[in-house]
Amino acid sequence: MKVKKHKSYKFRIYPNKEQEILIAKTIGCSRFIFNHFLVKWDESYKTTGKGLSYGSCSKEIPMLKDTFDWLKEVDSTSVQTSVKHLASSQLCSSCGHQHKDVKHLGLREWTCPSCGIHHDRDVNAGLNLKQEAERILASSTVGTTGLA
Repeated sequence: MKVKKHKSYKFRIYPNKEQEILIAKTIGCSRFIFNHFLVKWDESYKTTGKGLSYGSCSKEIPMLKDTFDWLKEVDSTSVQTSVKHLASSQLCSSCGHQHKDVKHLGLREWTCPSCGIHHDRDVNAGLNLKQEAERILASSTVGTTGLA
């Protein structure tokens, strides 16, 4: 029997002032989109017993960008990702486990059954969005951010 070994790498990003502003805007816009569709998802779930699909949400984003010009200031990939991963409040920001019971907005705190970390729903979703924004920024600017 062969034992699998897992490796991990830790990177530290040192963004310049312009990149710090872009990260903050990206996180803010992603969080706005996430919250907008989370409310709609909850309303749909209450009336139909089903949530929204990625396709139905992503079709509405261009209209939101027309309404809120500041949404155009950030990378559209991060905004789309926040819709694509609407369930990010269900994903453990530590291990990635998807906890289906967190679909209900009334559940504000939960403990990951996989790794045992206790989460506040909003903080956990924010961490997931922050990690995604940092991943996108790092992948598009490697060499200029001071990755160590």
